[in-house]
Amino acid sequence: KRRIFVFIAVQHFGLTREVQTISDSDRNILWINWAAPSLGDSLMDLSARVMLYDRKVTLLTHPHNVELYRGDPYFYAVYSDPMLLRSENGSSTFDIVLCDAFSPRVLFRKILVAPLVPFVGLYGYINGFEVHRTRFAFARMSQLLGVTNSRYLQRPSIVVSDEELVQRLPSDVCIAVGGEWSFRTYNHWLEVIERLILDGHSVSLVGSKNGIETANAILASQPKVRSTVGRLSLKEVVSH
Repeated sequence: KRRIFVFIAVQHFGLTREVQTISDSDRNILWINWAAPSLGDSLMDLSARVMLYDRKVTLLTHPHNVELYRGDPYFYAVYSDPMLLRSENGSSTFDIVLCDAFSPRVLFRKILVAPLVPFVGLYGYINGFEVHRTRFAFARMSQLLGVTNSRYLQRPSIVVSDEELVQRLPSDVCIAVGGEWSFRTYNHWLEVIERLILDGHSVSLVGSKNGIETANAILASQPKVRSTVGRLSLKEVVSH
């Protein structure tokens, strides 16, 4: 279905074409990160941005996540409004558009912002699968760039723009509890935390409102655990 949509909505009308690589001449890149807007998926899908350190990369992402990437050293600019992005940059500024997936929500924004610019996919036509998204992102970026071996540590990352805001707390382990979808949410953190405490480690819990119930159950059993679940914004979680 996605191949048909791309052919009819994009290629058939001669707007642009799909390419298979990011070449050395593609210096100005637009990355549209919108197919999976949840925080965890966004962090994993964008983890390979470190491999584009020598390019000028502009990010278009969901409003829920946009503040998380402001000040990130790997992004030249960050937007959540496609029309604002186009008005400030024009429709032909970019050399290539990196779409995280060829879903309608992503490609419609691509057409709005840069209709005539060639595009490439991180996940392409793949849909409805469960993989290690961080490793997939690095493997795919290596393929797009023609890199045999990546020298980068394969992990998601968040950048704190002001190091002075970071409070150095004595917690050994930080655990994010809760999740948007029950079938993708781990429900055995108490057993893990009990073992960590038994081994002499301190634990902090972070998360949004969907993790409050889990955090309360853990605190009832292990009152020494520190929790800020449901009380901090994304920026505050990083800083605290």
